[in-house]
Amino acid sequence: MVNEKFDLKNKRILIVGFGKTGRSAAKFLQGKVGSLFVWDDSENGRQNIKTAGYLIPTSIEDIDYKALDFILWSPGIPHYAPAPHPIALAAKKAKVPLICDIDLFYQLYPKSKYIGVTGSNGKSTTVSLLKHIFDELGKSAYLAGNIGQPIFDLPPPKSSDFIILELSSYQLELCPHLRLKIGALLNITPDHLARHDGMKHYISAKEEILKKADQKIVCTDTPEAAKLAKKYFAIPVSTTHEVEGGVYAKDGSVSNWMTAKPRRYIDLDAVSYLKGTHNAQNIAVAFAVAKTAKLCGRRTTKAVYSFTGLAHRQEYVVKKAGIVYINDSKATNAEATEPALQTFNNIYLIAGGQAKEGGLDSILPLIKEKVRGVYLIGAAMDLFANQLGSLVPVVKSGTLDQALKDATTQARVDAHKNPTVLLSPACASWDQFDSFEHRGDAFKKYVKAL
Repeated sequence: MVNEKFDLKNKRILIVGFGKTGRSAAKFLQGKVGSLFVWDDSENGRQNIKTAGYLIPTSIEDIDYKALDFILWSPGIPHYAPAPHPIALAAKKAKVPLICDIDLFYQLYPKSKYIGVTGSNGKSTTVSLLKHIFDELGKSAYLAGNIGQPIFDLPPPKSSDFIILELSSYQLELCPHLRLKIGALLNITPDHLARHDGMKHYISAKEEILKKADQKIVCTDTPEAAKLAKKYFAIPVSTTHEVEGGVYAKDGSVSNWMTAKPRRYIDLDAVSYLKGTHNAQNIAVAFAVAKTAKLCGRRTTKAVYSFTGLAHRQEYVVKKAGIVYINDSKATNAEATEPALQTFNNIYLIAGGQAKEGGLDSILPLIKEKVRGVYLIGAAMDLFANQLGSLVPVVKSGTLDQALKDATTQARVDAHKNPTVLLSPACASWDQFDSFEHRGDAFKKYVKAL
């Protein structure tokens, strides 16, 4: 049931950004509010707004900001760094709040049970695993946020429903009203620093999930996350040591010490599709969330065993002529590529795209240890080639299909050594693809066509 205290019918709203979430929100709001305007910076976007039948300001300068109740802001658009959008500056001057679709959805349906997960890496795997666990245990749960469908594509939730949210740092900054039953922080490593004007603001954005949560869970494996765990007296999770009062992954199993004595639950070797330390972290956090939500530990364990993994995150594609092909397109920075390098051996790595700060610097030692050749694509090709130097053989392939051919040609020489051709770009995809999903799907298509 819609929150009747939050009355939409007289609200005056501007939506900024006509991407997937903007379109979804506009469709939901049309006819329910006092006035609705939609803006997009691109000419093509503005044409799509007109075609869809929404009102559009003639220009940014023509917007009457003082008449607006709030602006529904696309999280991907900068509002304070590296350069604030003109609409954000005008809104600040007029004291018009910026919120995102998740915040508005919460205000409309505040009685449902919201669970939020954030972190620099591992969010998508963890929330997808949680959705699977809740489904397997017969709990009504929806998945939204920074993954899959926009939140306004969900049916109106009931108070008994769980809403599992993957929350990015961008979204957390735009959710002033959101309250979570459970909030989980996986890790904090440098990412999006230009957008957040440095590490300090990035950490603050991640910290928002703990400020918004009634029950707080933090994996303490990264130093900055460990500090926040202490600050908020959070339920601790670790893959490095036993933690009293929390959940830990040690000696090949996940144990629960949220009760009087620690008790082993999950045999990590029996989890077919989630290998490596990073996935042990994801599993342990998901288990901690499930237990905090009062789900049965044994049934949760069975659900973890039946999970088949996440598309584009160390996704097994096929084994051909002795070569295993892995799609890790979701690895959009070096820290996200690191787990795949640790998981596989005899690697022929396809990397490149739109580089993040630092490029490959943080994983160069691991590349030297685990990779037999690197095949570079996209805008980061020259930068990565310079960073790699003579560390390993490097080929500037240019495009993904050519990189796959080049990597496969060399891997065939080593077919007797069980090589892995790994797409783990350590880059955003936007220079050559619409999204990391588009890039990963293209890789799978090219592999099948070999």
